Amino acid sequence: MSNSVTKKKNLAIYIIVIIIIIAIVGVGLYFVLRQDTTETSNTNNLNNSTSTSGEALGKNIKEEVITAENYEEILNRIENEISEDDEDIYYLSYAMMYYMFSSGISSAVAGNDVETEMYSEIYGKTIQQLIDEGKQLMEENDVPLEEYKESLTNLNNTVN
Repeated sequence: MSNSVTKKKNLAIYIIVIIIIIAIVGVGLYFVLRQDTTETSNTNNLNNSTSTSGEALGKNIKEEVITAENYEEILNRIENEISEDDEDIYYLSYAMMYYMFSSGISSAVAGNDVETEMYSEIYGKTIQQLIDEGKQLMEENDVPLEEYKESLTNLNNTVN
């Protein structure tokens, strides 16, 4: 019986490690791709700002609610609409990673579908809610913003 428990614990540890690696690579790729698209986004922003139709260009990205259906589109819009220099991008990424880790780990331990559960605490929230929650989570976990920025920069340099 203890052999079965040990196997389950080992499996849970492997799943957790895999989730962490995927998340780290995902965050690194996000910032790498973000750097590559900076020129494109600047062009897109210029084109959007020179629109002569007089109609609203759409909802502010921070007011958008994330769903399973629009998740990838929202991430693309974030790349184009929130500057890398804006501290909100770091709070947002912290909240998203925190929720993905916590939901993924809980799901792995419970034996549920990890990929589906990873996003459960993200879906249904606006970008602004996640930014606010990221600020709160960083404060609760004693993670200074500059330290988090530096860790993402180091991760980005490691991926490159």
